[in-house]
Amino acid sequence: MSLIIFVVQILVNGEKILTIGEGGSFGELALIYGTPRAATVKAADNDVKLWGIDRDSYRRILMGSTIRKRKMYEEFLAKVSIMGKLLGTAKVFFSFLDYR
Repeated sequence: MSLIIFVVQILVNGEKILTIGEGGSFGELALIYGTPRAATVKAADNDVKLWGIDRDSYRRILMGSTIRKRKMYEEFLAKVSIMGKLLGTAKVFFSFLDYR
């Protein structure tokens, strides 16, 4: 059994700037903002299989993820004693902050 790694190359003005392997993704900004593509994606071999998604589906998935993340932050902040005294709108504001 051999290991096959699927690869695509990202080209800008004909120059390779990035190689993406199996499980990678590209084109998110164009889907989010409705902008024209900024690069060309070229399969490194004929065995590459790509999945596509339309803008509405992508945005729906992204929105669902954002709502779940916001809910997680709000639940966490509700447990912090100093945050419990803030008004609801302030909690919502702080829930959007993403500390890493």
